[in-house]
Amino acid sequence: MILQHMTPEEKVRQASRLMLDIRSSALSWVEHNQRLLKKRQSFPFTHVIQRDYKGMGRWNIILSFEEKPNFRKGVLFSSNAYQKFYVDKGAKAENIGAGIYFLGPSGSGQSGVSFHELSPHFFNRFRERYVNRHHIPVKGFDDLVMLALEMLHHTIVCDRLFEYLSVEEKNSFMRSQHIPHYEGYDNLALYTRHGIVFGMSQKNYDCYVTYVDREDFYQGQQAFFGDVERLYELHDRLMAHDPHYFNRALLDDPGSRYDFVSKVTKN
Repeated sequence: MILQHMTPEEKVRQASRLMLDIRSSALSWVEHNQRLLKKRQSFPFTHVIQRDYKGMGRWNIILSFEEKPNFRKGVLFSSNAYQKFYVDKGAKAENIGAGIYFLGPSGSGQSGVSFHELSPHFFNRFRERYVNRHHIPVKGFDDLVMLALEMLHHTIVCDRLFEYLSVEEKNSFMRSQHIPHYEGYDNLALYTRHGIVFGMSQKNYDCYVTYVDREDFYQGQQAFFGDVERLYELHDRLMAHDPHYFNRALLDDPGSRYDFVSKVTKN
């Protein structure tokens, strides 16, 4: 079981033990639901299943199919998983509530696991500053999770835009954005199309702490976000002319980092 008081290293180790079980559950679902997939007309298609694992509790497995499967050639799909946790005590009300642990592979390879913790504070701010403000309908927490993960699917990472800066210059920039630095962690800033996700990271571990909508930006954040918007516009234009384009040096795609990509062929 993954517990809140565990260190990032302990959480990653626990998640690594679960990885093969999650992949096995995903493969089993695809193998037993070939008729459903063959009949479905609209793609991309996302389906969520729930599985209980001994000593690890209940997990939601997200299966994603980018195009209609061809079982003669093999079915390509991706699978990720998340587990809900709840914090019932905190010094501040905004730190109380539900969060998730989200699992994916380490880097772009198939070995290892990356662990992503989306805190209750993040979800409370995301609901308040984005969902409620823009009147986006969500039926419950699971809908909120899927909306947040969709938002995070393509993000621009602050560090990649400042590769030429020294560590002190990067830290100075983060301090200017009122982002505290936690000993033993690197600061993390993910720029979405609508706002900024702030957090902290270690190897194979990210923790998303809060969300700031563009309407709440400081002056410095607003000025920098203008550059981010131009990068997104460039990306969109290139994608429109070449659907296979993806500049991994510029945009960080959690889909490529998180997804367990599998292939199923007809027996």
